[in-house]
Parts: sequence; C-alpha cells; structure tokens
Amino acid sequence: MGSFNNEQVCAALRALVDGNDRFASGLRSIETFLSATRMKDLAEKGQTPFAIIVTCSDSRLPAEILFDRGVGDLFVIRMAGNVITPEVVASVEFAALKFKTPLCLVMGHTRCGAMDAATQIIGDGQEPPTPFLGQLIEHVRPPFESVRRMGCDHRKGDGEFLSALTTQNIDHGVSQILRQSEALSELAARGEFAVLGALADLNDGRVRFQGSAKYFGLEADSLHTFDPFPSQPL
Repeated sequence: MGSFNNEQVCAALRALVDGNDRFASGLRSIETFLSATRMKDLAEKGQTPFAIIVTCSDSRLPAEILFDRGVGDLFVIRMAGNVITPEVVASVEFAALKFKTPLCLVMGHTRCGAMDAATQIIGDGQEPPTPFLGQLIEHVRPPFESVRRMGCDHRKGDGEFLSALTTQNIDHGVSQILRQSEALSELAARGEFAVLGALADLNDGRVRFQGSAKYFGLEADSLHTFDPFPSQPL
C-alpha cells in the first residue's frame, strides 16, 4: 500500500492529530474559544466540516473537546459502542456527499461499557436488559467472534479480551462503512474519501490512530498509533 496523496484527507488528519496533541497537553486554541462567534455566520452560510467522527455516546468522549475544535469543524455521529448501523452509514454518506467532507474517523475508547455488555450478553448468554439493547449488542458479535477465534477467553477477566474486542470493533466499523456504502466506496476509490480507526484513552485523553495512518503522509513520530491486536490490556 502506497502513500495516500489526497491533500484534503491528509490536512484533515493533521488537524485532528494536532488538536488532540493540544488537548492532551492541557492547551486550547484561541480559534476554538472564538468559534462561538461564528454561529450566526454558520447559520446563514451553512457548514463545511472537515472531518466526520463516528464515536461512542459515552459522556467522557466529547469529540470537539478531544480534538480541540470549534463550532462547525466536525460532523459528529454518536452511537453506543460506536457500532455501525444503516443510520450511521447514511449519516456518513450525508456529510461526505453534501459537504464533501474527506475523512471519517471511527473512534472507540478504553473502558467502553458497550464492549463490557457484549461480553456478558454474547459471551455469557445473559438476557439483554431491553430488546433494543439486544439489537445494538448484536452489531458487536462479528468482532466478538473474531477475538474469540484469536484464542482470547473473556472469562479470564484480565482485561485482555476487552482490549482486543475494543480494537477489533473499531476495525470492523471501518470496514463496514465502506462495505455497506457503494457511494462511499466509490469516493474512496477515487481518493476523495478515507475511513480510519482511532482509539481514545480515557485515562489521558490521548487519541491513538490505526497504524495505517502512516500512509496519509504524516511523519511517523507525529502519530500515536494502536495495535489492532493488543497483547496487553488497554
């Protein structure tokens, strides 16, 4: 796989990396603080978000804050467990086609309650609290089975299974967006759109990107990456 040379995609990723570096360092951009003054302008002229963030609904995961971005910068789609449903795919399509947003980030996080629920419902056979929650957890079954085939045992309770499930669920989400959407796949084939996985660490706010991020033309030492098959608990 060669280097990805779409300038818009690379610039979007660079902005996310730089913004998270500021957040993790305890810094904020003055442009972020002033972005609220753009509300009237955005209302009248419309939005042009530079990145789509598909992430979990967890209250500890505010995308705009994690990436130090302001009003109108990010098109954020939140779903418990950052699972990919038809509605999520449609929302990504809307931003990519309507606003020409070039980059979609599928971002999971450590200590995800949805992943823990999946081990109990899928792994232990517990009854879902509600039918709708059961339907949501079913979206985690493919990555769950992938982790189980890797030889991980959720019954050990040492965190290894949850770590592997979290990262596999991110990777599964990335592949599902392009697999389910012909429109997005065509944009990606033309180099006009890309989907990348990311993992947010709730302990320090640092976002780690899929190793394939290096193909987006960024310097290796400027990226914090994660292993899709972690040998140690996250």
